[in-house]
Amino acid sequence: MRETKRGWGTHAVAAAWGFAEATLFFFVPDVVLTWFALDRPRRTAYAACAWAVAGALLGGAVMYAWGAVDFPAAARALDAVPAVSAMDVVEVRQELETGGLPALFLGPLTAKPYKTYAVQAGATGVSLVAFLLISIPARGIRFVLLTAFARAVVHRTPARHWSLGVHRAIHATLWVSFYAVFWSLKPW
Repeated sequence: MRETKRGWGTHAVAAAWGFAEATLFFFVPDVVLTWFALDRPRRTAYAACAWAVAGALLGGAVMYAWGAVDFPAAARALDAVPAVSAMDVVEVRQELETGGLPALFLGPLTAKPYKTYAVQAGATGVSLVAFLLISIPARGIRFVLLTAFARAVVHRTPARHWSLGVHRAIHATLWVSFYAVFWSLKPW
């Protein structure tokens, strides 16, 4: 029973984080998903990936609608989010105009935030259904791969003998380092 409650809590956090990052939050769900991979059962960890995708779809639909209804306001809001620049918004529009739906799939795998694709998809008239369908693998593949990697390191390498505290300290150090490098390289 306790694991069931913990599983639902894990899923709720993953869905909320997926939604938040798809809208105006700036830390990717991968941070919490890899955290869950450290000590949650495999099924719970991978289900959290699905819940993060579901949250991202809902957040993506909100941003899509905002871009369709009031693109200038949505673009200003995006520009205020750390790690999102006005140039990102412009580049994403160009990618969508020249690359179409494949840009929606490949773009969120790069350093450009998913939320910019959602706003621009709404603003440029991309089908909402097509946007949401392409968002599933665009979000889900990375979530599952990073979760699988974190689980493999913790459960299938000599690191499996380390304490959960050590795993969590390494996890935090890696993500803080990632964001420090990412933000230092980002053209603001």
